[in-house]
Amino acid sequence: MYLFGSWATGRPHRESGLDLAILPRKSAVRERKLDILRGLIEGEMDPMIGFRNTLIHDYIEIDCRAVYIILQEGLGDLEALGRALAEFL
Repeated sequence: MYLFGSWATGRPHRESGLDLAILPRKSAVRERKLDILRGLIEGEMDPMIGFRNTLIHDYIEIDCRAVYIILQEGLGDLEALGRALAEFL
């Protein structure tokens, strides 16, 4: 089991959840899951996380046109994450 997110980085805030990853015992599957976690920890998902935080916490100041463009054209990271996670289901 691994802790990640704001608690793991020492930057929890009022809305922080407890982010835990539970990894399987088989080493090949575990290594693939760890690669995803490493990507999250190393910042590959920072833009997606930042966008999510803006939507959740600053929704009054959201530019709806920017959200529309991102939803139409900028979902590559989310789609890649979805494909990677689908391999484990």
